[in-house]
Amino acid sequence: MTRMSRSIVLFIAVIVALAISGESIHACATCFGAEGSPQTQAMNAAIITMLGVTYTLFMGIAATGYFLWRRSLANSANSLLEDTEEGINTHD
Repeated sequence: MTRMSRSIVLFIAVIVALAISGESIHACATCFGAEGSPQTQAMNAAIITMLGVTYTLFMGIAATGYFLWRRSLANSANSLLEDTEEGINTHD
């Protein structure tokens, strides 16, 4: 057996052992989420706050990108219109 295959077998054995012993692993009271607990309510409020900040930041970045894209389209359309008008005027 090569060293790589031994590592793979060991990794799989550890994963199987953890999967089998799942009943003996318990989360703490905060992670488990005791209903009505002040710790759980505070943790939920913190998660909502962090998600709100993150989504607000992403929406701001997306809105800025959209604004710049629209401005770029408008500028290129104006440039094309000016080029066309100049072409018409030079042929008179």
